Amino acid sequence: MRNKSTHSALRLGKGLALAALFTFGGLVPISSAQEGARPDQIFTIDKRGKAKTLSGVVETDGLSEVSVVQRDKSRSYDSASITRIVFGTVPKSYSDAVAYADKGDLENAVRKFRVAADDSDARDAVRAKARFLAGNSLMASAASAPENTQWSEVIAEFDRFLADYPSNRLVPTVRAKQARAKLLNGEPQLAGELGASIMAELDTAGKTAYGTDVCLEAAMDAAGAFLAAGDPAKARALFSDVERAAAAALSDAEEFAKHDLSAFQARALMGEGFVLLAEKKGAQANTFFTGKLQQDLSPSARFTARLGFAETLLSLGKHRLAQIEFAAVSALDYTSRDNVAQALLGLIRCATSLPDKDSTERIAAWKESILTHFGDTPAASAVQ
Repeated sequence: MRNKSTHSALRLGKGLALAALFTFGGLVPISSAQEGARPDQIFTIDKRGKAKTLSGVVETDGLSEVSVVQRDKSRSYDSASITRIVFGTVPKSYSDAVAYADKGDLENAVRKFRVAADDSDARDAVRAKARFLAGNSLMASAASAPENTQWSEVIAEFDRFLADYPSNRLVPTVRAKQARAKLLNGEPQLAGELGASIMAELDTAGKTAYGTDVCLEAAMDAAGAFLAAGDPAKARALFSDVERAAAAALSDAEEFAKHDLSAFQARALMGEGFVLLAEKKGAQANTFFTGKLQQDLSPSARFTARLGFAETLLSLGKHRLAQIEFAAVSALDYTSRDNVAQALLGLIRCATSLPDKDSTERIAAWKESILTHFGDTPAASAVQ
């Protein structure tokens, strides 16, 4: 049920899909800092949504605050206000790693990021970022070439980051990525528990790196993981937690933040239908999703409701009607890679129960599409 993506990231060949992972999934930075005595670039956004870029030298990149030396004076900023840091002075191995990643050479990117992470001459903040990017590159490799990289390797790399940099600003993001890797490694219960623990760290004051976006997204992923683990009660509790947190944040949110918060709230409210499906209450789920589809929904919520309706029809044995709904989601949803992949998986499940003469060929094509374009989704694990 993850919804952070764009249409162009959904339909690409393997090489371009990998680039899309980098661009839209935030796995590896597109712009890289080069060697040399250049200041760091610190990108910030304040509580009113005003973006600003600062120049200086990052001293500490912590969970609560980021310290930057500017004109010989040290200034501190709440970590929640930092959206990105591009380091100006980095080891050559770091620059080489980014160049390899930009070319799609993930094996060498991982190798060089690890060298940079172990460079004792580099600043701790740079070494932490290098370890983070090593994990991200492994994540991209596991998604695009599972024969070369296992999800367990991704988990281990992020374990190393958390052991070495437990108070770094990137810790919440690393934990969320690790939860995702655990889910894709076939450990949904552990993934759910980790995601729930991230949600428990939500900083409603908006000062630390445990911000609304990362915590609510982790909780949504965790709810989906609990459903996969056969634990609908925990999933329902998390969906409720997200809905309440989003509603509370909306009550005093600035205008620029309301869209994302409303989307979280709508997606969380949709979760009850999937819980009903997990509880094998198909008739109730049918009533739920039918009612939702009659409402004025955001695109992400509408596609999620339509996917839920398709799953409901499938559970009720209405394979042809379910096939139509799955086809619509797989072709039209531009909001969620997970939804599209799940819809393709739904088409496979429908085809196995329908007498169509070309079912074998179509099933093979849908499997190939999932494995080629959506290797970073739970659907890929289901068809491997």
